[in-house]
Amino acid sequence: KGEKEKMSLTKLKQLLKENKESMIGENTIIKNIKLGKVKLVFLANNCKTELKESLKYYAKQSNFELIELDINAAELGSTCKKQFSISVIAY
Repeated sequence: KGEKEKMSLTKLKQLLKENKESMIGENTIIKNIKLGKVKLVFLANNCKTELKESLKYYAKQSNFELIELDINAAELGSTCKKQFSISVIAY
């Protein structure tokens, strides 16, 4: 894993540790992006191509950071201490 990737995963773990309010799910996150409530988005490396492209588009239009992680949705779910896969999580 690259240095930037380790920093991204560390950043996510820090946010989880601080119990910052997060959003999970494609529809919820896109709705909140449109409302300007999203500052940071983490993407699993195996999320749907359409979702990735949509988020890249919104990232250009809006003011939030998009971070593509080097872990899959199952690993992202585990990292977030959930018993299900998560392809996208936002703060």
